[in-house]
Amino acid sequence: MSEKKKICCILETSGSPHEDGLQSLVETLKTLDYRVILFLSKVNADRSEKLDINKCADEILIYENWQVLFGIVKLFKKYDLMILHTVSVRNTLPLFLITLICNIPYVIFIRNINSWYKYTWHKSTLMNIIARNISTLLKKIMLARCASIIVENERLKETLLKNGQLKIDVVPFKKIKGIRKNYGDDRINIINLIVPGVIDFKKKDLETILTAFAQLKKEEIRKLKLIFLGKVKNSEDSMMCSRYKEILGDAFDYYTKFIEPRLFEKIMDEANVVIGSYFPHHVCEHFNEIYGQTKGSAVDAQAISRAIPLFVNSCFEPDQQYKKSTVIFEGVQQLNKLFERLVYDPEFLNELCISANVESSYFSTSSVASKIKHF
Repeated sequence: MSEKKKICCILETSGSPHEDGLQSLVETLKTLDYRVILFLSKVNADRSEKLDINKCADEILIYENWQVLFGIVKLFKKYDLMILHTVSVRNTLPLFLITLICNIPYVIFIRNINSWYKYTWHKSTLMNIIARNISTLLKKIMLARCASIIVENERLKETLLKNGQLKIDVVPFKKIKGIRKNYGDDRINIINLIVPGVIDFKKKDLETILTAFAQLKKEEIRKLKLIFLGKVKNSEDSMMCSRYKEILGDAFDYYTKFIEPRLFEKIMDEANVVIGSYFPHHVCEHFNEIYGQTKGSAVDAQAISRAIPLFVNSCFEPDQQYKKSTVIFEGVQQLNKLFERLVYDPEFLNELCISANVESSYFSTSSVASKIKHF
């Protein structure tokens, strides 16, 4: 008689578009032979369905509000493990109470490390300051009681180890989609340069990318396509993009609305290079975070998942397992030279793609699952 499968329930209570991470986590748990049950809001469920997460999870239960979740606590108690996929300020207290009532082992997926460890006094309303710091206090208690922690890359794990956490596993934000075609002698009409993620000029050094691109000669720009694959954060960001759109024309695209998951995936499937450019520090929801060290980034995850070369500035620490596929640049002039090299040296891109195909295998679901130690 076969052994009964352990049951893991995953609570996704945030409206943030973290469905890619959810899909990667579900497939890792399935590889570990868990029965996986998802609890999602209607918005999360709709976006998850477009990524076919419903086909890999054993069951998806949709809740309308917190009262519904509290009403089925008895159901949670029957499970072997609970994973809190996103814990934001507004849902810290309900999740804290649920973990107390259920009294089953739970794992926390941490995305922004400092929001779990540091109190913050950034200028805002008194009520916001109080809410943030109460949230941090509750998170500290949850950390002390949790069975283990999940993060999306090894750099975040290293940061947590320095904070004294020992039980940490890594599950990438994005699952591997398979080996990508090498370019060889093929002629690419247009090289697609993708900058994934929210368009926010205050958090990311996006102007460096646009300036480097705009400095190319017209005949060089015709060989490239720059796409900011994310929604603009606000009207100021929209105006900045609009200004460069007038200069670059069809060679530059950006989005003012949320991008549907299927369209996002289609554009990423056609990408040739992924680009990220960051400031050394930025304030994320009133907490000082560093991309790649205390805060994850979908930029490298999107590149790795499709075995696409990654260009990032020196403010971002790349993954050691993807080092040969990553090119570091310093400022506008170096990035401009990289764009020129893509146009005039096809072998440069081909060699990066060959490395990416090899290195991305380290992040496959089976490889990730084989390294899990704490759940």
